[in-house]
Amino acid sequence: SFLRLTAFVVRTFSQARGIIDIDSKVQQEAIDWIKAKQSQDGSFPGVCRVIHKEMQGCSGGECSLTAYVTLALLEAGVPSNDSSVASALAFLESNCLVSGCDNNYALALTSYVFCKADHFKADDLIQTLRDCSTTEGDTVHWKYSKESQHCYGHEWGLPCFGRSCDVETTAYALLAFTCHGDVGSSINIVRWLTEQRNP
Repeated sequence: SFLRLTAFVVRTFSQARGIIDIDSKVQQEAIDWIKAKQSQDGSFPGVCRVIHKEMQGCSGGECSLTAYVTLALLEAGVPSNDSSVASALAFLESNCLVSGCDNNYALALTSYVFCKADHFKADDLIQTLRDCSTTEGDTVHWKYSKESQHCYGHEWGLPCFGRSCDVETTAYALLAFTCHGDVGSSINIVRWLTEQRNP
């Protein structure tokens, strides 16, 4: 959607600021545009219908999109007590903190967002994230969801990205744990991620 793409650009600008010159006016206009698209309940809905859903990757769903956009705002320096960010966090807390491991992608991403915002629910989310992990030998990772063994996109003749969703989910989990200060738990996560590299 336009919203997710704009959030992606805002994140990219924020991460590149120390390397190249970024027009702060352009970034602020993008942030203002994002805020204007927020629903009254605090969520960030998709602005347009996505025809090629495979291009969404792993981030389909209102909770994942809201968490992703909120992360972009936080990384851009918008404080957690900003009305837009606070409203989004309230939406995530009320609607997206489900128990169980049905959607580990949303869980990992939301855990990272709440940690970045220094939200009081961060500790609980990290524990839930830990409970939903998969341990294989000396590695730890997260499956995108209970159905992540499916090969998403295969039915359209597209490359399978089920495994890549596991990689993205695990990467967000790693960010959540490091943000939480749990470096010790991160070592086995990094080990699994490095094993997923192409030869």
